[in-house]
Amino acid sequence: MKLKGIIILLSIFLNFTVFAQEAKTKGYQGIIEVGGGVCWHDEIIAGGFKVDFINAYKFNDCISIGLGVGVRKYSSVKEFIPLAYLNFRANLGYSQFEKVYPYVQTGLGFPVLNQSVGLAFKNTPIAIGVYGEIVPIIYSSLFASIGVNVGITF
Repeated sequence: MKLKGIIILLSIFLNFTVFAQEAKTKGYQGIIEVGGGVCWHDEIIAGGFKVDFINAYKFNDCISIGLGVGVRKYSSVKEFIPLAYLNFRANLGYSQFEKVYPYVQTGLGFPVLNQSVGLAFKNTPIAIGVYGEIVPIIYSSLFASIGVNVGITF
């Protein structure tokens, strides 16, 4: 049980994320993310796949808030799992750094909690981070996943 708790906590922070982003300073921002990784539930380790579409409003260089919808597919579960969530992103110190700046991104909704932190690169469409996700309500199980995420911002 203690190992399961450690794995869940690690999964919040250990899912590598890569996604593209435009250098918009204000207005609508869309993000399409596709990813895959490993998930744990009911003492089972399985592969997982995810697709997300986030519609956000970027208030300034640093803050954006939006709604995300997505689907998850775990190899140990037959069905696709639909998700809807509120997405918050903060670009930390955007105006203080010349080429690279850190970011924090959180998604909270039904039935998902995800968190990512990482570095984004100015004037390029690339950001690289650490990502983790918990999907707690499915089939009375707690799904925790980590993996690689790739996306495009428009």
